[in-house]
Amino acid sequence: MKYNERSQDMTDFSQTDVTRHYSRTAKLNEEKTIGKPSPYKVSISGKHRFYLFIFSLLVGAINVGLPVLNSLANLTQSQHLYTGLMLTKGLLPYGDIFATGGILYYALVAASYVLGSSAWLTVVQVLAFYVSGAYFYRLVAYLTHKQDLALVASLSFYLLNLSMGFGGLYPVQFALPFVLIGLWFLTKYFHQSTPDESFMLYGFLGAISILLEPRTLTFWFLSAVFVFIVNLRRKEKAKGVYQLLCLIFGSILVFYSGAYFLINLQILSPYFSQAIIYHLSVLVRGTADLWQSLGAQLLLALFGGLLLGLLGFLKKFEPEATKSSPLVRGFLFLMLLVSLPYALGAQTFEPYALLDGLIYGLLLTVLWLNQRQEKVKQSHSHRRVKAGQVDGRLFAKLLKSHLYLPILVFVFGIAYPIWQAFDQQKFVADRIRIAQYLKKTVTEDEKIYVWDNQPKIYADSQLTPSSQLILPVGYASSSMNNKTLEDELLQNQANYIVVNKQMKLSDDLKKDLQTNYKALSVAKVSNFTVYQLK
Repeated sequence: MKYNERSQDMTDFSQTDVTRHYSRTAKLNEEKTIGKPSPYKVSISGKHRFYLFIFSLLVGAINVGLPVLNSLANLTQSQHLYTGLMLTKGLLPYGDIFATGGILYYALVAASYVLGSSAWLTVVQVLAFYVSGAYFYRLVAYLTHKQDLALVASLSFYLLNLSMGFGGLYPVQFALPFVLIGLWFLTKYFHQSTPDESFMLYGFLGAISILLEPRTLTFWFLSAVFVFIVNLRRKEKAKGVYQLLCLIFGSILVFYSGAYFLINLQILSPYFSQAIIYHLSVLVRGTADLWQSLGAQLLLALFGGLLLGLLGFLKKFEPEATKSSPLVRGFLFLMLLVSLPYALGAQTFEPYALLDGLIYGLLLTVLWLNQRQEKVKQSHSHRRVKAGQVDGRLFAKLLKSHLYLPILVFVFGIAYPIWQAFDQQKFVADRIRIAQYLKKTVTEDEKIYVWDNQPKIYADSQLTPSSQLILPVGYASSSMNNKTLEDELLQNQANYIVVNKQMKLSDDLKKDLQTNYKALSVAKVSNFTVYQLK
């Protein structure tokens, strides 16, 4: 695909509109373009590229810098960082540590530790956000023919990533560029402006994103089904088969390389069971009440503007800016419906659970607002605003009633992890002292287990955990994993067990600690108890 990259304030789009004055020449030109590749080319002006880069730099730097400050890293971020760190020490994700991120993602985190600085991850994250923002911009500009609207939508995209993904380092944020490039490819394909051979690149991008964030498998699978249905409607079955072969060929180049390392490391089976089966089928991420967390996530999605587009999806809109818009909107709607359950059933109040459906909900909302703006404009005036421009006053009025609630979401997204960090301050010093004590006391062949809600003690002591499920929260929140963890602890595989006094233990584990372990005294530690196997 080739794009006109010349810097310009506004892209000159050729488009038809119900309010347009139809001259004879315009009608003839329209007839010539029906069923042919889209004439629209999206160009990002130099000024807008600069804005996207600044947004990416700010959000990327914050998203990498904060988790490194351990007091601000939440459970999910801490586990990802610890898994990457242990990979440099010889402990493998999926084999030695339960993990759901992609192997390529943990390799990136491990590489930053090997290189000695998180600054390398900052570069990767900034690049990921810039590419994501650029293609999000392209999608909005292509579907609405308004570059000012595309810039405003991109700013919303960055702000929501900053608040809902505060602290960053979530695998989905690294995989997002490939998903958005795939969505851009689909949009162009629906308008019949991409060659069939480009499906090799499509498969290549899909494979990389899955190795970063396995849950993106739903996007690539459903997009393939969507393309197949479109081909059936167009009566192009042979073309669909050829595209499928190209897609398989492109993806197998990546998957073969990934499988080669997984097989050599003997973790292919656990990788499939944890990163694919578990990650796609188990929704639980926390221990909050299901109905309370479900209501909170619904409000966050609604206030953040991710559900507004659903309200108008089934309504009758004015004619689309491009003929591909109905197909794109239908696919976005489908992906949002698939992504929402992962947030609603997560049993956590943390807004990062909504990151999976962020781009789909936001794009739907932007398209709905644009359609509503056009409808209001037509009902109040017969004069048409020049193509590529935005009616600033009307757009401001349409967004004004929705901006206040997104501001609340933004504040909550940043305030919640800060409050969590403040709540954990009383444990920070104890964790450091216990890690130092264990590092001096425990031998290399002995194993420990930490009954806590942070892997800080593991990371500081760099000792081997006695279970894949390194903490009783997070992945162990599911009933199946919780039972597995309890059985492993009852088998006395841990030589030392550290227990956070404020976290509940089952009756069986309490009895086991009293029978088979003895409590140790660690100086200046009041919130934890250290047990040693008798």
